Amino acid sequence: DLNISNTVIDGLVLNCGITLQEARDNLAKCLFKADDIYKSVGDLSGGERARLAFLKLYLTHANFLILDEPTNHMDISSREAFETFLLDYPGTLLVVSHDRYFLDAVVDEIWELTPQGITSYLGNFSDYKARKAQIAHYAALSAANTKKQEPRQVKSKNDQASERAWRAQTRQQISQLEQEIEAGESRLAEL
Repeated sequence: DLNISNTVIDGLVLNCGITLQEARDNLAKCLFKADDIYKSVGDLSGGERARLAFLKLYLTHANFLILDEPTNHMDISSREAFETFLLDYPGTLLVVSHDRYFLDAVVDEIWELTPQGITSYLGNFSDYKARKAQIAHYAALSAANTKKQEPRQVKSKNDQASERAWRAQTRQQISQLEQEIEAGESRLAEL
């Protein structure tokens, strides 16, 4: 909802109910400096418009923002300023992005949407990828162990006992791994 005929500073003062000094201070945080604040909104680049639109959202003091690919059309300095704003944002953010660097810098929880539902992973994008690799590794180990077991026609009491022991040991290993994962997630949340 940017009015392209307004100047950058006028758009903030008129729409956000802030003083000129507050507008200047906030625009400086978004890398609008000197004569940039007097540019027409229509003359701004896509990245500059995105920064201005976010600043207007930020100044509404909303406690929940949904951002869809917010770093598209932003140069590196714009992204860094935007990340700084988001890290200081007191509310909740729901971000959809393919920008892995941005996700690593800003998020502290990843939601994976699949046909089976939503799975939540604590941490940033790198933590999510590591956790997915760990899950894939354990699934491969489990599949390998299953393949090693050959079906038997008739099982002796010794075979049945050793199979029960193997299953108990496997359940114990799974339980231990789950405890380690929970401890790691708790530690990650703590950090």
